Amino acid sequence: CSYLLDVILTILDTLLGLTGSNAIHLARQVVAYLVMLIAGVWLVTLVLFGDVLRKWLLFWLALSAFWLNTGAQPVGLFFEDPRNPSYIHVLIALQAAMIAITLLSIRRRFGRWWVTEGVAAGFATGFFPWLGRFLGRAVTIGALWLIYQPFAAMGIIEQSTGGYVSFTWDGILTRDVTLSDQAGQSVRLVGMMHFGEPVAYQELLESFEAADSIVLEEGVTDESGLLDAAPLTLRWGRNRGGIAVQPGMKEIRGARRITALEDRHAWVNVQNADLDTSELGAETLAWVRNYATLRKRAERQNFPLLFVLEELSASFSEGVFNDILFERNDRLLAHITATRGEFERVVVPWGAMHMPGIEASLIKLGFRDTGTERRWMLLRWKTLIAALRGSAMPVERTLTTEALEAYAMRSVEAMQLTRRPALALFPANSPSSTTPGLEPAGGGQLSGGGDSPPIGVMGGLPTRFAGEQWPRNTETGMPLGFVLEINRSVTHGAFFGSIRRIRLFVDYSEFFGENEEAAYAVLIDRVGDPVREIIEWTPRELDALAAEFGPEQRDYGAQLTWPATALQSRPTQMADRELLPMKPFAVDRKTMLEWFDISDRVEAEFKQAYPELLLDFDSTHIGGYPQWVQFPESAGDLPFFLQVTPTDEMNWVDAGIFYLFLDPADPSRVVLLGQFS
Repeated sequence: CSYLLDVILTILDTLLGLTGSNAIHLARQVVAYLVMLIAGVWLVTLVLFGDVLRKWLLFWLALSAFWLNTGAQPVGLFFEDPRNPSYIHVLIALQAAMIAITLLSIRRRFGRWWVTEGVAAGFATGFFPWLGRFLGRAVTIGALWLIYQPFAAMGIIEQSTGGYVSFTWDGILTRDVTLSDQAGQSVRLVGMMHFGEPVAYQELLESFEAADSIVLEEGVTDESGLLDAAPLTLRWGRNRGGIAVQPGMKEIRGARRITALEDRHAWVNVQNADLDTSELGAETLAWVRNYATLRKRAERQNFPLLFVLEELSASFSEGVFNDILFERNDRLLAHITATRGEFERVVVPWGAMHMPGIEASLIKLGFRDTGTERRWMLLRWKTLIAALRGSAMPVERTLTTEALEAYAMRSVEAMQLTRRPALALFPANSPSSTTPGLEPAGGGQLSGGGDSPPIGVMGGLPTRFAGEQWPRNTETGMPLGFVLEINRSVTHGAFFGSIRRIRLFVDYSEFFGENEEAAYAVLIDRVGDPVREIIEWTPRELDALAAEFGPEQRDYGAQLTWPATALQSRPTQMADRELLPMKPFAVDRKTMLEWFDISDRVEAEFKQAYPELLLDFDSTHIGGYPQWVQFPESAGDLPFFLQVTPTDEMNWVDAGIFYLFLDPADPSRVVLLGQFS
């Protein structure tokens, strides 16, 4: 009776679920657990006292209670297309069929539709035969149960993620669904597993590249430092045996991380949409600390991550689950709501367990499924097996010519949309030489020529105001080398903000590009500051400084002062060089050779179409983008201001480039980075 009730409630729960109702879901769950309990008692009885029954009646009925209430695996593996809506109907039909088969079996064996007391017989005649049969049955049932566990786990995962993670004979799939509202905004929900094959994740991230889009990133932050220096997001087991931890959204080509919607740009924006540790409950925070500690230990001692998760499961209380799932869902929904009317495309790549609740909430807000759905194969079984065996599967992929053309054109579109104003600084026609008594840049005596008067100088001597001394390394006391001085342009003052003059000095032997504050000095004069008297550097002072200038700096090819090169300026626009067509990730040789031809052609066409853009790697400029020697870096919330590239006369520390970060409207904080070839 309980089994039949389970069938009826399952059918009703499914039908009501199609209308968005959840009225009897709890009742159905209670009955399902009751049926599983009865089935468990029956199965144990069969194992212990199998000889009491001449036939194992109701065995399949009892076993099916577990099978159907844990997802009916491996039925799902037979569906090549997991989106097939008949999947749940098949489960219900199988459950009903089990009842019919059992009743027909009883009817055939006993001539009745019910079981009577006549099915019972005496116990076995001997203890040892009974014991032998008991052990044999126990071993058989136990082995079958162990084999079934992975399939049961698959069913539980599919149910808890609402189908956003599913399993096929080939591997593990994740669901990608797009919803839209009446205003035309689309929200793309992508269930993530947090691990998978690097190529699969690369292809997924490439699909996020689009104009006027925002990616709402998952990841609990720790702005308050409550994790006691135990980071929450560790790259445990990254790319081991062909399996990698999910990459961060900053890996999206051309993506820009923002903290507020008003900071947006025209390509892919990435914003964290998660809670901070300061917003978690005390119990949840303790759980997160334990999680971070165990993961760090796992990374250090190289023991399986599954052991870590098993250790944590014992302390996963209802309060922790509420914070980890529902509270974070509420924060994400608030961010999605804030984007309405702001962005045409919203991408939500979050853990798959978050997706059913988010999808249901968006539907209540008026979003509708567009019918655009895709499944991403994030992990193939053969890759997992190879990783467990200690080997790695090849990660090369073959792309068609059309796919390569589309990949290159996305770079072009991104560069077109994300161009920024820049002020190019280039050597004047007649650079002066460094001699004692040379008028500094502030004196305005450097002859330049060209289309505009010089606004600064590289090398030479800096402007000196009354009471100033030559800047020194605050730790070693050694004089710093003078790099450049730039004065505010009257015609292009918008680039300078409140800055009137900026002077840069660097200790070449101690500055390694990582903002070593003692090894550089940035002197800034603001608009509105009192006018100060300019005095000259005397030959005696310069000789003393030159003698004191350390041999360590000279070993790096540095000088106290260089031959002076006057700088002129020209307003321009600048494209992000990092977006120039780059070779797609992990392609085979044939694809790579074809890509070289396509990328060279696309880059040449782009430069021809936009000759005014500043794309030169060796450019000194204000604004625009930094042209990184090695890899992109950042200075926290400070915007990029100035790139200083050495000239033929000034070539320091292996052709290094300096990157100055400051806010022109409030230049009270500065960060200097450097990269070297």
